[in-house]
Amino acid sequence: MNVLACLIAFLLTLTNFEQKIIDWLKVPVSSNYTCVNDSAEGYLKYPGSRIGMEHFYTQLDKMLADGGNVNILHIGGSHVQAGDLSGQMRSNFSRWGDATIGNRGLIFPFKVLKSNGPWNYYVTYSGDWGKSRCVSQQPDAELGLSGAAAIAKDTKDSISFDFRGDRRWAFSKIKIIGESSSASVFPFIISESDTIYYTEKEENPEAYVFDLGSERTTFQIAFKGVSETNTFTLRGIMPLSEREGITYSESGVNGAAVPSWLRCTKFTQDLSLLPPDLVIFGIGINDANVPVDEFDPEVFKSDYRTLIRRIQSVNPDCSFLFITNNDCYLNLPRKKRRGKKKTFNPNTAKVQQAFTDLAKEYNGCVFDVYAIMGGLGSSDKWLKENLMKKDHIHFTREGYQLVGDLMYNAIVDDYFIKRNAE
Repeated sequence: MNVLACLIAFLLTLTNFEQKIIDWLKVPVSSNYTCVNDSAEGYLKYPGSRIGMEHFYTQLDKMLADGGNVNILHIGGSHVQAGDLSGQMRSNFSRWGDATIGNRGLIFPFKVLKSNGPWNYYVTYSGDWGKSRCVSQQPDAELGLSGAAAIAKDTKDSISFDFRGDRRWAFSKIKIIGESSSASVFPFIISESDTIYYTEKEENPEAYVFDLGSERTTFQIAFKGVSETNTFTLRGIMPLSEREGITYSESGVNGAAVPSWLRCTKFTQDLSLLPPDLVIFGIGINDANVPVDEFDPEVFKSDYRTLIRRIQSVNPDCSFLFITNNDCYLNLPRKKRRGKKKTFNPNTAKVQQAFTDLAKEYNGCVFDVYAIMGGLGSSDKWLKENLMKKDHIHFTREGYQLVGDLMYNAIVDDYFIKRNAE
């Protein structure tokens, strides 16, 4: 048992110290935010049984007691692709101590697609790449867990990653997930002093493992044998270490709705590389961005059930946490608005209820951002406090970090207090 785990276990046996250890693990949230609805229940809600979260909590128990790995996957659209919310959650879990910090999780070079990506790793690239995303009705490549693909088709194509010197998630191995069109095509790593070739190749899903020999925070990928006709389709990268602990992966694509993820034919194959103990769902804001009479909650829930079945095929015991949509504008083209100004989206309340239904059905839980914001029209207040962007859809970095702090604190409360009280 690591030192932090021993301390937590000991203090939790002492009534007087129980709240102190919880307060130590939680992150402080400023009371200056008047836009946060104090009357809302800022904890995890269980419309049905809480038994579904027990798998995740049991894995945390085992990790604290004996070591081991806990995998969390956060999946969504633009709220996730930018990495601010998921990055705050990952950073908050690192408060549990060095002995519980696992790997960085799945990464993808969105810059190659000329799109934004998580700020906590820096990407540069060269060459002219092909690209594909799950928001296309007919993607140009078979997609997996990242929901996107970068297609190398020239020997000049390369990508460099820099974790900005953050050694919390330093790595000594790299696993590249992708598919070559020919046996003569494969990726390799360019290091400061030499070229590193893969030491292991996995077949299903196709993945290449590289042993870097020592921990580092930067690496560069290039490709052997690629051409216009012989290509390599890169679906994701997993920086790995020998550490055990919590690994928090994000899978987000701007504009993605639930059907977008259902187009990812290699989703379950890639997911098998990091079978999740907890999936945090943040998909819904794009599904609900349609005229009120066109949003069908039953179709929305049916699509979610299909996605959940695919996840359960990898881990039948996986726990589920649903994040409700935030209050936002109904961002329709002017012709669909019939000349009217943008209005706050009434479909948000329907998604809130749909997530309540799904959480009850799968014994999951709900983190109700919509209620915490204050319901319909509340994004105006968040905008005034610099927590929401002018589009009334996306949060600012500060806003995402606040939501991440509130959700993390809700999980800590639920795991250490509410779980043991029932």
